[in-house]
Amino acid sequence: MADRAFNGHLKTIGGRVRTVMLRLLVQSAAVTVVNSSDVAFSHPLVSGAVRDAAGKYTVTLRDPYRALLCALPSYATVEDNVDLYAQAGEINYGDEDPVTFTVKLKTASTNTDPNATGGIISVLLVFEDSSAYNA
Repeated sequence: MADRAFNGHLKTIGGRVRTVMLRLLVQSAAVTVVNSSDVAFSHPLVSGAVRDAAGKYTVTLRDPYRALLCALPSYATVEDNVDLYAQAGEINYGDEDPVTFTVKLKTASTNTDPNATGGIISVLLVFEDSSAYNA
């Protein structure tokens, strides 16, 4: 029965689910949106990414989204003995303005920049519905 109602698309009771997946290359004080080959590119859903402070990065999406279902950041590096982890910070969403969200790299409870070698922050955001697609 449930398969008939949800066939073909990932859905929730309230509407269609939209996912945004992106990768940020972070090195010391720099941040770049990259593709799966770690090459800088213009992500179709991202309007910008900036470093706000040590280990703190703000990303602005191009579109507004109505309801956040989950935010899953992770950090990967080739370095040994690196005790950094990614944590989702403030996420602003709604019907009017494009989504902005913060990702923090932390050691224990302190925001920390990666070293010059850096690493990749992968982010998966899942929203219910998108204002941009519901005119």
